[in-house]
Amino acid sequence: MRYIALTNPTRSATQGSNDCDRKWFTRLVVAGIIYTQLQELNLKYPTVSKEQHQELLNAKEILESQKEG
Repeated sequence: MRYIALTNPTRSATQGSNDCDRKWFTRLVVAGIIYTQLQELNLKYPTVSKEQHQELLNAKEILESQKEG
């Protein structure tokens, strides 16, 4: 109920305001903040050399053969 005072300071939370009417806005703001923060992290997939890639494929084969047997 605290966000009601932030969005409309002249209206008290006890004046019968319907909180459900503002949930979409709160969720939109939070989603926007999360999106912005994730973009600022500038995440990228790691690069793998050919040797590392081959090692990963070998490890995958070993694990898959253990699962079957």
